[in-house]
Amino acid sequence: MPILQLPTSHRAITEAVTGMMVFPTSLSKRRELKRAFALDWARPLVDAKVLEIRDTALYEENLKNHVPAAVLVNRAAEEMGSDPTLAGAMLLLTLGTDRRVASLNLSNLALDLAYKNKRPTSKRKLEYIWQEYQPVAHFWAAHQIWITPGAMPNVKLLEGFPCHPSQVMLFLAMAEYLRRKGENFRAPRSPNNAFLLDKNRTWRIAPASRIGRMTDKDFRFDSMYKFLLPILNERKRYGTK
Repeated sequence: MPILQLPTSHRAITEAVTGMMVFPTSLSKRRELKRAFALDWARPLVDAKVLEIRDTALYEENLKNHVPAAVLVNRAAEEMGSDPTLAGAMLLLTLGTDRRVASLNLSNLALDLAYKNKRPTSKRKLEYIWQEYQPVAHFWAAHQIWITPGAMPNVKLLEGFPCHPSQVMLFLAMAEYLRRKGENFRAPRSPNNAFLLDKNRTWRIAPASRIGRMTDKDFRFDSMYKFLLPILNERKRYGTK
C-alpha cells in the first residue's frame, strides 16, 4: 500500500498532502512540486538576506527553471477538473447509503442522474474516475466536507491547499477515518466480495500515532447525505483559482 510518511512541520505536511492529492500516481511530479514549494519558501528569505545559500550557482540555475508551486497546482487542477471530487462523492454516497442496499454502482447512478442536466457524464466515465482516484478518494471526500460551509466548526481555508497548515492534523484524522471505513466496507453483491477501498492501492498516513483518531461518534456520519448536497448542486474544483 502507498504510505505518506509525515514530515516534521505542519507546513511541510500540508504541502506533501497537496502533492499526493493532485499527483497520486506520479512520484516525479510530487518531487517537482516539493522542490517548487521549497524554493518558493526560501526565495524571499534569500532576497532579504535572512537565509544564506551556500551554492549560489546551483540556486541561480534552479531559479531559471523554477515554476511556482501555485502554478503547478493550478495546472493540475485544470487537468483534473471535477474528477477527484466525484471520486470523493462516490465514497461518501456509498458509505452513507443503507448498508443493506449500498453499492458503488448505485452511487454512480445517483451522480449520473444528478449531473445529466448540468454537464455530460456517464456511468462508464464515473467508473474510470473511480479507478483513477480511488487511492486518494478518502482525502477528496474529506476535502469536500472541509469546504462545505457549516459542515465543520471553525475551519480555516488556504487557497491552493486542501486545508490550512494549522489544521492539517484534523483534516488527516478525517481522511483516515474515511479510509478505515472504506477499507472495511463490503457492499452486498460487490464484485469478488471486494471491499470499497482496496488496502493495496489506498494511500494511508504514517505514523498514525501523530494523528487524532476519529470515530463514528466524532464524525457523526449518517445516511442523510447532508455533506453531499453541495456536491450534487455544484462540481467544486480544487486549486488556486
